[in-house]
Amino acid sequence: MKALRIPFKGPMVRSILKGIKTQTRRLIVQPTQDKGAADSWIWHGGKPLVDAGYGDRYVHTGREAMVRAMLKVDPHQQGRELLVSEAWRVGKGYDDVPPRELPQEAGKTYLKLWFDADGAPPDWAGKLRPPMFMPLWACRIKLMVVSVRIERLQEITAADAIAEGLTALTKDGGRTTKYGIPDLDGWPGDDDDGWPWKYWRISPIDAYQALWERMHPGTWKDNPFVRVTTFRQIVL
Repeated sequence: MKALRIPFKGPMVRSILKGIKTQTRRLIVQPTQDKGAADSWIWHGGKPLVDAGYGDRYVHTGREAMVRAMLKVDPHQQGRELLVSEAWRVGKGYDDVPPRELPQEAGKTYLKLWFDADGAPPDWAGKLRPPMFMPLWACRIKLMVVSVRIERLQEITAADAIAEGLTALTKDGGRTTKYGIPDLDGWPGDDDDGWPWKYWRISPIDAYQALWERMHPGTWKDNPFVRVTTFRQIVL
């Protein structure tokens, strides 16, 4: 199977590199409950499990059947490789060169790469380039999909919330542990892209809710269906 690109923000990139983050939740096309049946779901698109004459809308009897149908066509299959794309830069002399025209040996020879998750860019680094434009050859992190499932967002467990890349810290000798996103130095703060200590939470689920809301404001309460991908890092 061809490797897929998967974007991550700086704090999550660092958590992956540290071995902390082994899961990611992503929004998917949302199924809706069929008003004409007590326990049926309408899924827009994909391959039908049961064609009930809705055109591209298919009715699945029960949530479990709907989830099986969605997983069958999901691109994140067990064993698939994922290449992490992230915010990046090349030398200033290449600022006017689009990503597709950069030499593919860039990261190995004369064209340097800088990854913004690693901190403030050096003087030689040019403009910031978004993850969506990172060529596959420039990706420094490869992941292998271990498992995939679909569930409601609020079904996340404490263990899963920690696996999403949260850092655990204590300031009272271990009596209290809080979870959150640290700065580049590994401690709470807002010098870079971390959270001040007051935003860290004792409950990892509460901390993940805060993280999710920063990425998808106002959606936690909707409890949408999400794809849960568990992965392991492959050493390049």
